Amino acid sequence: MAAIYVDVISPLGPRIQVTGSPAVLQSPQVQAKVRATLLAGIRAAVLWHQVGGGRLQLMFSRNRLTTQAKQILAHLTPEL
Repeated sequence: MAAIYVDVISPLGPRIQVTGSPAVLQSPQVQAKVRATLLAGIRAAVLWHQVGGGRLQLMFSRNRLTTQAKQILAHLTPEL
């Protein structure tokens, strides 16, 4: 997924500045994870827009979305 980000998204506009420890951010594995996460976020935003989602809807239903996300995470992660 990181390669897709580099090939498709990166050339489209200004670079996104990621802050953090330079020693950590220079790691190819960390760079790949950051790029994959950025691509996933862009993909989620496009899909949200395609199904009729908008900024106001996201803003006004944020608590409901947060609650639902927490419930999903609770089912995915085993309790310690």
